[in-house]
Order: sequence, then C-alpha cells, then structure tokens
Amino acid sequence: MGAYNPALTTITRFSLSMLSQTIHAGSLRNMSTIKPYQINIPDSKIDHLKQKLALTDFPADDNQSWERGAPVDDVKRLAKTWQTTFDWRAVEAGLNKLPHFITSIAIEGFGALDVHFIHKKSNKTDAIPLLFLHGWPGSFVEVTRVLEPLVDSNGGPSFHVVAPSLIDFGFSSASKVMTGLNQTVDIAY
Repeated sequence: MGAYNPALTTITRFSLSMLSQTIHAGSLRNMSTIKPYQINIPDSKIDHLKQKLALTDFPADDNQSWERGAPVDDVKRLAKTWQTTFDWRAVEAGLNKLPHFITSIAIEGFGALDVHFIHKKSNKTDAIPLLFLHGWPGSFVEVTRVLEPLVDSNGGPSFHVVAPSLIDFGFSSASKVMTGLNQTVDIAY
C-alpha cells in the first residue's frame, strides 16, 4: 500500500461527495438508469455455502490467541453457526427494508461496472447530501446503524444519505481488471 497522500485523499473525498450530490439531484453523469434493487440470494448459493462449510478441513493448530490470526476454535464455532443456525433469510428481509438501487457506470478502459447503493432521503427539504463509504473489510451494512438518525435528526442537521457498495464488495460488480485510485474516483465521480 502506498504512503498516505492528503492531497489525493481530499480529491477522492471531494469526488465521492459529488456522487452523493448528483445522485440526490437526479442528474448522474456517466450513469445509465438507476434501478431499484432487491437482495435475493438463490437457495442454491446458500446450500452451496453450507456444503463448503461442512467439508472444511480446519488446521490441527491449537492456536487459541489472536496473535497469529483468528483462533481455530472461534473459526470453527462461526462456521458451525453459519452452517446450522444462521438465518440468512431473516437478515435479507431486514436489509430489503432499506431503499436499494443499482446503476451501471462506464469507465474508460474497464467497461461498465454495476454499483449498488442505498439512497435514503430525508423528509427535510434543507437536508445535506452525505456520501457514506464503508471501510475494508466492510460493506454498506455499516451505515444501517446510523441511517435513521442521519436522515431524521432532532433539531440538528439532516442528511440525504448515499451509501454505495464499493467495486468488489457487496452487490456491486467485481472488477474485471484491478482498479486503482484513478478508476475508483472515476466510478464515484
């Protein structure tokens, strides 16, 4: 990873905030039609995941501390939960209560990439557009805990929130060729 560059960070943040403003204004440059999106993972994918978890060969490592990564027992417990008791359909239903959208963005030299995002508008006419970007590792789900207070603050500023799934994350496209900072800025701007 390269060194921190405050100028590039400022440019990137400015470009991404422009995405939020243009989505709110409804005039998206380099974007085709914005379409509503609903999460709907096929049962076959969930079954396949459960099969993979059942077939996993865990290391015989007795690592029980976080000094060398996740403790094997913790990973085994998590895998067992996903395989036997985790209710993806309940999580999916909860996520689908949010306003999801997807749009295709053409990036020169990379083709079109689909970008998934949540766009929750405030009821307040003077609300400020806000672009909420998730970290790595992370996803758009990070915004769900703060979405309602952001769009409907009591007495403070309110926001129109746009929370995209970055390329290679969530329900956005996988990159066809490794994208760099310039392409990420192009996608957002």
